Amino acid sequence: MKIFPSKKINLITYLEKEEVLFKLKENTEKIKNKYPKKKSKKIYEGNIDNDCFLIQKIIYSRNSFSPQIKGTIIDKKNKIKIELEFELRSFTYILVLMFSIAIGISFIATFGGIFTLEFSPLICLAHLIILMFLYFNMYFEFNRETESVELNFKNILQGTITTRNNND
Repeated sequence: MKIFPSKKINLITYLEKEEVLFKLKENTEKIKNKYPKKKSKKIYEGNIDNDCFLIQKIIYSRNSFSPQIKGTIIDKKNKIKIELEFELRSFTYILVLMFSIAIGISFIATFGGIFTLEFSPLICLAHLIILMFLYFNMYFEFNRETESVELNFKNILQGTITTRNNND
């Protein structure tokens, strides 16, 4: 099991490459680090080059588990293949890692306190429940947002989605 969620998919579309780029740019704005964000008619923010892009869904609430999307556009003979990788944002990696380390250190300290009879064993259980909740929430929110993004891409680019192995 992976500690942090990620997903790789392929999207096949029969649009021309220029039309794919146009539709992506039409739904993506440049990154603006302004908070609170003003409502935008576009769905994504990020950078789009000729054959690759790095975008993320524009969120107006606090959802750190929304994925960052790395895409590569591959021009085949009569179709376009878009390889998409969904990963957590760097900030989220660091935040979850620091929180997990803090809970882990606290768990070790209270576990030691059990043997000196200073703490109840239930306190250690509480630490494990907090970590389980964190990771369950992270996977649940990530998968929910990823499915939403997949559906958006499928509709925008009029394509079909296939999964890929993590070794591709």
